[in-house]
Amino acid sequence: MSVDKDPWFLFAGPTLYGLRSTALTLPAGVVSLPPAKRGDIAKLVEENPPSVIVLVDGLFHQNPSVGHRELISAIDEGWVVWGLSSIGAIRARELLQYGMKGFGRVFRMFTQIEDFRDDEVALLHEPGPPYRRLSEPLVNIRDWLCELSEEGTISQEQFAKVIASLSNRWFGDRSLEIVFREVAEIIKVGRDQVFVRLRRDIEMHRIKTFDLQEFLRTKVTRSEKN
Repeated sequence: MSVDKDPWFLFAGPTLYGLRSTALTLPAGVVSLPPAKRGDIAKLVEENPPSVIVLVDGLFHQNPSVGHRELISAIDEGWVVWGLSSIGAIRARELLQYGMKGFGRVFRMFTQIEDFRDDEVALLHEPGPPYRRLSEPLVNIRDWLCELSEEGTISQEQFAKVIASLSNRWFGDRSLEIVFREVAEIIKVGRDQVFVRLRRDIEMHRIKTFDLQEFLRTKVTRSEKN
């Protein structure tokens, strides 16, 4: 697999770590960079001719987050800038009118779900490679609970109560154990089976990683910049 002659620059950490459980490897021509912080995009643009930036993960707690102005400047300089999965999806939603491109389910959630908040994609992770996650993003839990609601295992009211309760927690406290505790307080019948389902099925609901996987498969390998 390869992209065209110009490299694609991918800013990713914990979302990319999720691909380790699959057979997918980064296509040739993709330069893997750590989660972006303020100034990283500007530095990249200054040091390289225009190509493609794929913004996935970024730092925002311990460092200033990647800035809107540097992304707009990159676009103005002729770069194609994609955002998906995490802070990339957030910035894509905010900068669509400036020419940034969004991709994937998480990006669509930001544009379509009225109460969808930025911290739904946030998580704690190791400070360096391989960026293992230390908490679970609420967006993954939302997707899992949505499936349970659609199949009738939990009601819409129970779904809303769990989401509301978890939304009031600091993102770093959203471990699977905490999720079970919240579910157990709301679901009185069959809660043990629900937790077994969570442990068994959560990998199928890590949609941030699936968005990146699909982007690499459909965009990068075909060199589709637009």
